[in-house]
Amino acid sequence: MFNPIESLNPLSDGKKLLAQALSRVENASKEIGNPGQFFSNVRNIVQENVKQAPTWSGYVSDIDQVKITDSGVTDYEKRVPGAGTTARAVAKPAAEFATGKLQQKYGYGVSPYKFLGDAGKKVAEKFESGDFKIPTPGSLPPITPPGVPKDSGLSPLAAASLAVGIPMLYHTLTERSGPITQGLRPRGYKAVAPVSKEEDPTGKTPRNLVEEAGTRFFAGQTSQMLPYKEFIKERPDVMPSTIADYRRYVNRRPEAGKRIDVDPERQTFTAFGGAIKGTARGLNDPEIRVKGMPFTASATLGTAAGLGTIAAGVSKLNPGTKPIIERERDLSSFQRDAARDASKGVDRTLKSRLEEQNIKTDIKNLKESRIEGLNPAAKQFEKLGSFKEPALLLGGTLAAVGTAAVAKKLFQKAEQERIKKEDPLQYKKYKRGDYTKE
Repeated sequence: MFNPIESLNPLSDGKKLLAQALSRVENASKEIGNPGQFFSNVRNIVQENVKQAPTWSGYVSDIDQVKITDSGVTDYEKRVPGAGTTARAVAKPAAEFATGKLQQKYGYGVSPYKFLGDAGKKVAEKFESGDFKIPTPGSLPPITPPGVPKDSGLSPLAAASLAVGIPMLYHTLTERSGPITQGLRPRGYKAVAPVSKEEDPTGKTPRNLVEEAGTRFFAGQTSQMLPYKEFIKERPDVMPSTIADYRRYVNRRPEAGKRIDVDPERQTFTAFGGAIKGTARGLNDPEIRVKGMPFTASATLGTAAGLGTIAAGVSKLNPGTKPIIERERDLSSFQRDAARDASKGVDRTLKSRLEEQNIKTDIKNLKESRIEGLNPAAKQFEKLGSFKEPALLLGGTLAAVGTAAVAKKLFQKAEQERIKKEDPLQYKKYKRGDYTKE
């Protein structure tokens, strides 16, 4: 009943809002009170609602996605039984991050990182479809891991994670960012958003980690190299002449009137006003730069090794999952439609119940026949359950990091051997540690 006195009270709306807020906090506390179930609900919501975009490249999330027409409202989100509003609130940004929407929303998609982001989406789509052919430059045939069953592939959520993970991993392997213990800056480089020179003259200390992460990972900003004395303290593996050549290469542009300028002595080139440049030495790691973004040899080799490991893992340890994933997707869609009809008061028909049971039977038969055809290693791998795909992605990451580290060591050794021949005195000082002494 309308109360004119209450409606004139300026505190009445505030009391209602406070009551609503307290109710939400109470409900959230109940959900989070069981952390295991809460995070399981979040994971299930993301897993159920992340899918490959039907009409364009990439992945999308159906959380909070509705379509309003004259015939009514269509809710595309697949609801997870037992999941509350707090789990959905956490799952939504998690799904947006997994699909890349969050990065694009805040500008990350327009940074140089977008080059690798688009490539990551293409590769992820191949892994989801089971087509593991990795494209190669020029007229070379694509790389196809041997013995990959056509019915193998990753789930949409794992593929979306791969799409986001590829550029993040490459970003880390090229050392465009560092560990959190180092303020997210790579070794030998300043912070993107440093404190004042009075607080830290070197520029190593970031103002705060949130701002540093935002400028690096969302705005795509890169930091400058530290002064020589500070740089070599953090990168004692790099010789002075290598550092000097690299600084010169980074700042070099073609001479006036030239589209391409090659320096055979230092093994570098630059083209199109410096938009594209490359060095055979780098900081003990050959690289090509496109609009300031480095593509290093070690990172490229490491990423390729990681993808190859994941492809081999899917084909040997987790084959035959694609038909099951497709039928489970059909079941989720069918159950969602049935729940929507039930909310409108429409009773389920016998035909509908039988159709649902047939899908469940199909899934059960597919799983049983798949288990029978697995090799011994794959049968042991099945014991991981829902952790199978995370284990595959982790294995690929470890392979990538290990391969990149070995490649860097080999490039470093080759650079040292070159300087040992060309400048024996510099090499002796380097081996004695003279350059890192105060």
